[in-house]
Amino acid sequence: MDLVNLQDNKLAILMASQMKDKDETIPPFYVSLKIHDKVLHNCLLDSSASHNLMPKVVMEELGLQITKPYHDLFSFDSRNVQCLGVIKDLFINLTQLLMKSILIDIVVANISPKFGMMLSRL
Repeated sequence: MDLVNLQDNKLAILMASQMKDKDETIPPFYVSLKIHDKVLHNCLLDSSASHNLMPKVVMEELGLQITKPYHDLFSFDSRNVQCLGVIKDLFINLTQLLMKSILIDIVVANISPKFGMMLSRL
């Protein structure tokens, strides 16, 4: 299984065989998600967020595509966040509960990849 991880603002794909110790690659207090055959680390949980948000570079690295256009959003400080579109109906799994899938929509924006994905209330 491939792993997608953000380290030092760079996106890295790691093969499971390259990992020495799973705990070394997962920062504390982040959620890891399985999306198709890859694991995405650094997913932030934000219970007050209105949308699930993913940086464009992460979407591309996961091999996902925007499925429909979407309107722009506003950040917490009222700045406009230009959205590229939305990925509709994507199945994800928490890496700790692989037997349970959740169907979500993800808004994609051309933002700096400080996180793998920001998750709103699931």
